[in-house]
Amino acid sequence: MLYIISDSRFFRALLPSLLIISFMAGASTVRAYGVAGNRYMGMSLDQLMKIKITSVSKSEERLSDAAAAIFVITQEDIKRSGATTIPEALRMAPGIQVAHIDANKWAITARGFNGKYANKLLVLLDGRTLYTPFYSGVYWDVQDTMLEDIDRIEVIRGPGATLWGSNAVNGVINIITKSAGDSQGTVVAGGAGNQERGFGQGRFGGQIGNFYYRVYGKGFYRASYPFGSDAYDNSSSPKTGSDANDAWSSARGGFRTDWDISSSDSLTMQGDIYTGYSQEIINFQGLPDVGILYDKANISGGNILGRWNHKFADGIKLTVQMYYDRTERSQYEYNAKQDTYDLDIQQTIPLPWNQHCIVGFEYRYNTDSISTNLTSLVDTDSKKLHWISGFIQDEISIIPHELKFILGSKFESNDYTGFEIQPSARLSWKPTMNQTFWAAISRAVRTPSRADENLDIYPVDIPASGTNPGMRMKLKGSSHFKSEKLLAYEIGYRIHATKKISLDIAAFWNEYDDLRTLEPAGSGFDFTTMQYYKNFVFKNKQSGHTYGLELAGTIKPFSWWTIYTTYSWLHYNISNDSGSDNSLAMPDEFSPDQQFSLRSYVDLPKKIEFDTSLYYSGSVQDYSIPSYTRIDLRLGWKPVNWIDLSLMLQNLLDNQHPEFGGSRDGLVSTEVPRSFYTKITFSF
Repeated sequence: MLYIISDSRFFRALLPSLLIISFMAGASTVRAYGVAGNRYMGMSLDQLMKIKITSVSKSEERLSDAAAAIFVITQEDIKRSGATTIPEALRMAPGIQVAHIDANKWAITARGFNGKYANKLLVLLDGRTLYTPFYSGVYWDVQDTMLEDIDRIEVIRGPGATLWGSNAVNGVINIITKSAGDSQGTVVAGGAGNQERGFGQGRFGGQIGNFYYRVYGKGFYRASYPFGSDAYDNSSSPKTGSDANDAWSSARGGFRTDWDISSSDSLTMQGDIYTGYSQEIINFQGLPDVGILYDKANISGGNILGRWNHKFADGIKLTVQMYYDRTERSQYEYNAKQDTYDLDIQQTIPLPWNQHCIVGFEYRYNTDSISTNLTSLVDTDSKKLHWISGFIQDEISIIPHELKFILGSKFESNDYTGFEIQPSARLSWKPTMNQTFWAAISRAVRTPSRADENLDIYPVDIPASGTNPGMRMKLKGSSHFKSEKLLAYEIGYRIHATKKISLDIAAFWNEYDDLRTLEPAGSGFDFTTMQYYKNFVFKNKQSGHTYGLELAGTIKPFSWWTIYTTYSWLHYNISNDSGSDNSLAMPDEFSPDQQFSLRSYVDLPKKIEFDTSLYYSGSVQDYSIPSYTRIDLRLGWKPVNWIDLSLMLQNLLDNQHPEFGGSRDGLVSTEVPRSFYTKITFSF
């Protein structure tokens, strides 16, 4: 059996039949089966468009009414896509670029500027910000929870800085888990495969009066990916196909409680703790006798969050949220500990003339401690950072239920650039109940990170050999580094054309200024070390614009068959400013210009589910990554109501294919292999 699964000839022969069955199974089925208790799959398109979201305006509104480019990934989508991680689930959203770097790392962004250290996308989990102040990005190998407890993932493409603050530049991803009241009972699941070598998880939810609670635990081990075609060791021999030693393992547990204290007050408490490791490969192929260095990042941490909601008699709503987050990471380059404390207060304000106004205040404090095994990494081993911000947003119903205008701004003070203003103006028009036109103008900034200002590293130290006297290259941050700026123009249109077809279109034009560059900062000969040296420093000498188009469509020909499709197109026009001698790659060299997806969910008789996902990504210029098409198949069966069995086949078209990586930026090319896993879930 294992030989058949790994044999590409088997899949090439079987694939056309599987695809035909997946997309046409419903046409030959006499009986249709509706999954009982399935919150999303049983919904009509009209009900799906009325799903309540909160990320666009920080208050509940219908998905169809939102004046932003938003896409919702539901719990049903996560299950039927076969995703085992949050990054893999994000592939379903238009305008989001998701690329595997290795078995435990991803390059993820919205509307371009992708990379291992992508820094223009803000990610939240139940209101807790997941970005690291070290480089303004996300360590995806530590972001996890029990996927069955995720209610939905709200994905906003475009700026969300007016409500969410700095670094919500090109998009916001808001991961929202179910309340404890919606996750009662016991769920135990486990499985294994050739890459997902073993995983298990369990959750129990209970109730005491108006007090609901749940606890969970999970763990997994993912095997290493194979090397790509351009990976070499110190013998200069290709390592194509061999084990890349980038395995990943993690264990975590957590809880959530929701207490309805009274008709006016509710209290939520939740927390997580985790530990694990992610092996990695560091590229020193340009240095003699070094080649590839194998390392392991030990990761651990925990968090706790509390949120109180109060409704006043006159309808005013007050929310107070506090959280503490601790992360620790130990790897070859550095050992880092980081503590974050955050207080967030939000309240609605009653105003006349059909207005809905929200104001908010946030204070965040972060402290870190960094030590390094290198000659140097940062110019100070510890740093304390403060963010103080407030926002106001007013929604004015010019014509109730038809035309509304939304105006607001974020006002923020940070330790790097001082005071920042991030306003937005949005307009939404519903000429009919099943159509929405919207437009927006927004300003957002990415404030400097710890690395932008405090980096102090010798990334390459080339020893002398032969007639080459050697050279030391030094990379340094800048205390004069400015915020990267965006002015975005967006328009969109949604239509629920019939009871079976809906379409969502968004177009954008983004103007960027003061983008980060790496500029020469002197060179010469050091008579102490008897080496030539060349210094580089971060500056803001790049600007330009991008523009693009994103589409998402849904077809529900029958109650038991749903088809989703997305398409994204992106074009760059970014250039270095006059006088720049930038050494960084251009942003357009990291992101595909086109992406396409097609997903089919079919409910067959006898409680059988047959699901197909197709993902296409254009080429990535900088790393010479060719375009690829990925096809995943899932077969699910519920022999009884409390048992769910599934078989997942992934990346069926190739033995292995690259998605991101190469010889630049310390990345080594590993490739995504064909894989499979089986899973069994017990629900009581």
